[in-house]
Amino acid sequence: MVLLQRLLKQFGLVERDPAPDRFWFTEAEKFSGIQAELASKGQSNSVAILLVAHFQETLDQLDRILESYQGSTPARCIFADELINQAKPFQGIDSTESIDIILAEHHPLLQIDREVIVELPKRLPCQYHLSVHFSMDDRLLSVYDGDAKRELIKRVSVIHNKEVVRQMLIRQIRTKQKAIAARMPRPMSSKSMVQWYKSNGLSVEPRKS
Repeated sequence: MVLLQRLLKQFGLVERDPAPDRFWFTEAEKFSGIQAELASKGQSNSVAILLVAHFQETLDQLDRILESYQGSTPARCIFADELINQAKPFQGIDSTESIDIILAEHHPLLQIDREVIVELPKRLPCQYHLSVHFSMDDRLLSVYDGDAKRELIKRVSVIHNKEVVRQMLIRQIRTKQKAIAARMPRPMSSKSMVQWYKSNGLSVEPRKS
């Protein structure tokens, strides 16, 4: 409990409404969680389910998940930039209807992340439910945090409160996104997050502690 109180004080965490982020320990768990969420929403009243990725590598994994989908609600995989820049995914949907958006990763740049998580919902012609999945293996965390520190975070999460750890990691992601944006005003695009880091001159190896 003392450690939990220290974390709350250190990171300024308070009780708040649940954020759309869903935190997993590994990438395998994350994609299993996405598959489970897709299955649970397959019988909902939503008119569509959109599985969203920033990178081709992630979209390929979402395509594989979609292959085994058996729900009655129409579902499709789509790039985040297509979702942001095109009205086609929402044609024929009115304000009385609802869609589910499942984002499978954070983008290294906060501005692009916000386009999907914050700005896009403001422009939707309908109701929506947004969830964002990330794990301890996500590149934004593994690039900067050594193995020992990540293992400590896992233990704290199990022993104390996973919600506190989730908020702490989201805050950490936002800090790293801002730092990356400050270093590269014109980033190069890539098919995977690892390639994105390499193309833009960033380390892809976790720092050892």
